[in-house]
Amino acid sequence: MIFMTFSGEERALGSKHWVSNPTIPLTSIVAMINMDMIGRLKDGKLNVQGLGTSSMWPAIIDSAKKDLPLVVSTTADGFGPSDHSSFTGKGIPVLFYFTGLHSDYHRQPTPGIR
Repeated sequence: MIFMTFSGEERALGSKHWVSNPTIPLTSIVAMINMDMIGRLKDGKLNVQGLGTSSMWPAIIDSAKKDLPLVVSTTADGFGPSDHSSFTGKGIPVLFYFTGLHSDYHRQPTPGIR
């Protein structure tokens, strides 16, 4: 298991660079799990994208969500505005976990300070 962080996430700059210049063979990657902005859990809802990128994902997610006190919304598409898209583009199965935007997303903590 490899844990990675990428820079330039909104445009997938770091992940695009890594999949184009991997430090391990891409064929050895089983899946990419992307947990993006999951700390806020807005309205008790968890969005999970990428179920269509592996035939195993639907059964795994359906089983897991039965025991969760959350509303779990799923989509099959493996492309979206985050780092998982770079891996989807290379045929690597992905799951993208996201709990929604919030009011201070990419805001300056103090006005006038950059």
